[in-house]
Amino acid sequence: MDKPKLMLKEQVDLLKHRGLTIETADEILLQEINYYLLINGYKDPFVEEQSEQYHQPTALKELYALYQFDSYLRSSTLHLLLSLEIYFKTMISDELAIYLLKKYPKEKSFEHNFYLDSALYQPIKNSSLTTESILNQLNKIIDHNEFQTPQIDHYVKKHGYVPLWVLMGEMSLGLVSKFYLILPLAVQQAIYKRCYPNIGLHPQKIKKLADSMHQFSLLRNHCAHGRRIYAEQFRRSNLIDILNKIFNLIENSITLKQEIAVYKKICTLGIEQLHENVSIMSWQRINNHANQLLVQLEHLVKTN
Repeated sequence: MDKPKLMLKEQVDLLKHRGLTIETADEILLQEINYYLLINGYKDPFVEEQSEQYHQPTALKELYALYQFDSYLRSSTLHLLLSLEIYFKTMISDELAIYLLKKYPKEKSFEHNFYLDSALYQPIKNSSLTTESILNQLNKIIDHNEFQTPQIDHYVKKHGYVPLWVLMGEMSLGLVSKFYLILPLAVQQAIYKRCYPNIGLHPQKIKKLADSMHQFSLLRNHCAHGRRIYAEQFRRSNLIDILNKIFNLIENSITLKQEIAVYKKICTLGIEQLHENVSIMSWQRINNHANQLLVQLEHLVKTN
């Protein structure tokens, strides 16, 4: 049976009955933010185990403070991941173009959509994914141009093909991670060396870079859809695990280092604001609920 929609007064009465302190001035929060998003999304650290009753004392504005912190964290993380996405796409298109120019005659390597020839790529071991299925997704972007991208239209109509570096811009980060898996080994190795110039090559490490890309994609999609991220798991990793991977990955990128510096400042401000707007006990409960994320995040932004 569907739950009936509660009006504002009914929402306030219900939450107060469960022990949540709500000042009259704070009731507007329940109107301006979706009740399900604010209460169901951020109540967990504040309620007693297997109960709807709130620890005493807990105020609505503390849930809102956690919601705000998660919003700042999510938007800044999304911005960082978008920059990382550009970084990966640029590396892949550059290294694949270099590989094709070296391996094939110039006129052949620049033939219309030559890079979509399945013979160029390697199969994926121990996976349901196939080279053909991944290349079909690339062809679909060109053939259907679902998002009406002017660059795709221009190249198809004027030149009859779409260059790799243009197509890369239309690929999702998830598709990029799959495409990396089928790249010729020499291209994979070149990309890995650009990411980790001081670490020796090993087939498993190359595969792990694709796994990391997939994790970045899961987190990016979570952020883009406005979902909670502070206490979530992303393919058996939490936010701190993924941030550590990103920070270690971009040691040789000037632009991404600048993005990281900005990210750290936003995280620091977000943590300080959360500290100011929740009680010490609530801070501890939030940190425990998120597997020590707050303490780890404080340490991460100060030491890396």
